[in-house]
Amino acid sequence: DGAVEAVAFPADGARLATAGPRGGVKIWEADTGTGVVAFGHLPADRSPAGAVHAVAFFATGRLVTASASKTLKTWEYDGTWAALP
Repeated sequence: DGAVEAVAFPADGARLATAGPRGGVKIWEADTGTGVVAFGHLPADRSPAGAVHAVAFFATGRLVTASASKTLKTWEYDGTWAALP
């Protein structure tokens, strides 16, 4: 489904991130509403994370997500979004 649990905008406002009840995170173009990329939030053991309840951008452009499995992930964009170790 297309339900959204959380929304965040970076400081430049060019994109936004949404997080959903099935562990998905999606980046959107703010001015057009076009989806850019979607990726999942999985804990270290790769089990389903459940809902992602929070998403926020750092001033550096990194993204942080928090899931129902009590897992925090920090993401960095370098041509693609990747979770930092």
